[in-house]
Amino acid sequence: MISIRKRVGKYHVDLNLDGFRLRGPLGTRSYDVARKLAHRLETALAEGKDSVLWRELQTQLPRATFKHLSEYAGVVLAQLPT
Repeated sequence: MISIRKRVGKYHVDLNLDGFRLRGPLGTRSYDVARKLAHRLETALAEGKDSVLWRELQTQLPRATFKHLSEYAGVVLAQLPT
């Protein structure tokens, strides 16, 4: 289950799945944006490591938050060319 909460003016995600707990910033002060990100996270986790949403989330989430979530899901993304 994913929940969002506000800490020091910014929204954070709180994830509890199968005894795994992860907390991290979503990088936004907007409740609506935080809700949309949490929904995308839930969808990506439900679809698994091959979900197309992971590439999108990589650009929208803070790096550390994305890293922890993608490692949990087993996602391996090739680095985008610069």
